[in-house]
Amino acid sequence: MSVARGGMALIAAQAWHALTGWIIFRTATEVLGDTGYGAFTTVLWTMTTLEVLVTEGVPRAMALGIAGQPGATRATLRRALPATFAVALGLCLALALVAPLLTAAWHAEDLTAAVRISGIDFLTFAAFAVFAALANGLRDFKAQARVQFAYSTAKVLVVIAALIHFRSMEGAMLGYVLASGCGSLCAIFLTRRLPRASSVEHSALDFRHAWPLGLQSALLALLINVDLWVSATIAGADDARFGLYGMAATLCHSVYFVLRALGEALLPAVAHARGQQDAAAVRRATSDGLGLLLILLAMALGCGLATSEALMPLLFGASHHGEAAAFVTWLLPAAAAFTLLSVFAALLSGAGRTRWALILLVVVAGANVVACWCAAGSGSLAAVAEASLAVSLTGVVVGALGVRKILGALVAPRAVVLAVCVGVGDWALLRALALEGWSVVALGGVAGLLSVAAAAYLLRRSRAAHP
Repeated sequence: MSVARGGMALIAAQAWHALTGWIIFRTATEVLGDTGYGAFTTVLWTMTTLEVLVTEGVPRAMALGIAGQPGATRATLRRALPATFAVALGLCLALALVAPLLTAAWHAEDLTAAVRISGIDFLTFAAFAVFAALANGLRDFKAQARVQFAYSTAKVLVVIAALIHFRSMEGAMLGYVLASGCGSLCAIFLTRRLPRASSVEHSALDFRHAWPLGLQSALLALLINVDLWVSATIAGADDARFGLYGMAATLCHSVYFVLRALGEALLPAVAHARGQQDAAAVRRATSDGLGLLLILLAMALGCGLATSEALMPLLFGASHHGEAAAFVTWLLPAAAAFTLLSVFAALLSGAGRTRWALILLVVVAGANVVACWCAAGSGSLAAVAEASLAVSLTGVVVGALGVRKILGALVAPRAVVLAVCVGVGDWALLRALALEGWSVVALGGVAGLLSVAAAAYLLRRSRAAHP
């Protein structure tokens, strides 16, 4: 399967994940209210940030090893499973210990039990991470997408049931723990027929790759969430205004989590091409993947910025939720920039430059923490969002220069032109239409998809004519 087709399969799975996630968030708004929603997002994003050390460390290193040495699949899988569970157990215990300190910083000590319950999710999610990575390393992106579809479906059913039944933060986190267990069982079942060659007995898992990859993903999660945590210290996790900020962050995070899936297709593709010593294939995968990503990000920005004021009340249920659009103005471009940065990191890792990728993310994450913390001194939530955007754009420029220097390729100028046309065209069209109600979703979605399809078609034609 090509990078573009594989990436689109994963993007479709992530889009379903985002849709089911919105259903959960919408239910949480109704059950917990605006003040409870801010607390809900703070606990949830803390859990998911730490969880990437489980899902993206050893499992991603396993995928990288299998992509380079498919003959060592069975031995690599056997080594990766216990290592992943060991990391999950350590994080679960660590979060249980620091939970009182976190909730004190958020001015919400009553969230301590919910934070501790959320840590159990690391254990129930570990098998899902390993078997989804198995499909990724074998470059069977359709199998990986099926695993993700199954997990998302189980999650929306279980978490909503828990929210409605318990009507509490603790109940919501318990729902995530149970849903992750269901996801792990689905992942084991749906990957049981994937080839697990054993032409060599030694493992291809290199733990020297595991910790940089896990740390990279943790830093990316920090980048996308640090403004939320800092904002919670300004207003308190239970503040209604912070609840609006959390709603805006939820929408913008969905763009990041859906489109960064392209990096999951690029990582093994670049690693495989590098293993074959095919420099042309590395450049081709890089240029194709980034070109498609730019077009998709431009569509998301154009549609999101044009419709956010009408969209937020639809997504979260009350007319005053439209006030969250003020935060979307800053958080959506920041999420797009962090998406690019995450794919740059994946490209560098696939090319064997994991430490370069790590250094890039350490610098940008450190700058983001400092910038957001300084902005918080003004007492303004918007100032924190603005600071995060400034850092994200700077990080993208630095990351692009690094990818260009190391891989010898970035993105074709024609792809940049098409992306600009898509973004500006979608924004201008939707602003002129001034849509209201569910027509925002229906017509805005159609406009966005048609613009992406047209741009992708023109990009393919142009590449065929000028390879």
